[in-house]
Amino acid sequence: MAYKITATIIKDGHQPINWTHFTNEELTVEQCIKKLSNGKKNSFGWKVKELIRLDNFECVRV
Repeated sequence: MAYKITATIIKDGHQPINWTHFTNEELTVEQCIKKLSNGKKNSFGWKVKELIRLDNFECVRV
């Protein structure tokens, strides 16, 4: 089965972004946040997690 996931990504200091993702397995909000929060390197080369929030989350079978 295929699933269509839609949500609005909200990151601190950025404008909201509408996001659509297709996958073969059903994902929860927490799984999507983990997938999107892979972290970035700061000026010291350390990985820093970005805090994000998903609004209007919807996962439907297509």
